[in-house]
Amino acid sequence: MALLSLSLCLVSVILSLVTSPVTGMCKTSGVKLENNEYTGIVVAIHEDEPENLELIDAIKEMFISDRPTLHCNQKETYFKEVTILIPLSWPDRPSYTAPGNARFEGADILVGAYNPRFSPGGADSATPYTKQFAGCGEQSLYIHLTSSFLLNADRFTPIVGDYGEK
Repeated sequence: MALLSLSLCLVSVILSLVTSPVTGMCKTSGVKLENNEYTGIVVAIHEDEPENLELIDAIKEMFISDRPTLHCNQKETYFKEVTILIPLSWPDRPSYTAPGNARFEGADILVGAYNPRFSPGGADSATPYTKQFAGCGEQSLYIHLTSSFLLNADRFTPIVGDYGEK
């Protein structure tokens, strides 16, 4: 299987197809941290999202940015592999490959419509959130982002600061 490699850092992105919605109350994440590299991260774009290649670029940028390192654990860590699952309704492209074991149901990050419960100001004020039933600091079912959030890069800095800063 060919990977779409990005030369900006140690990241490879697999563009794949999704077929079904999220179900269930708990999941096992395939995210691994080995040798200071994260692998197994799955980002799924909801089937209701219209095709938008800029959205794929925005997702990639979220993981590579200008400083592809994280300093939260006293060592520099990198995102080595991120799989982006795209809806079947999007046209096929040569850069898209089979998803392997990645499935929409097990995605770590979902990109979909805003939820008025978490963003009462409307779609333009869509705030990221985590869906979880455990307590704070415990693994969530997934992180939810909207396409409008991802496509407006100015929103990243005020909410979380610069991801690469120590």
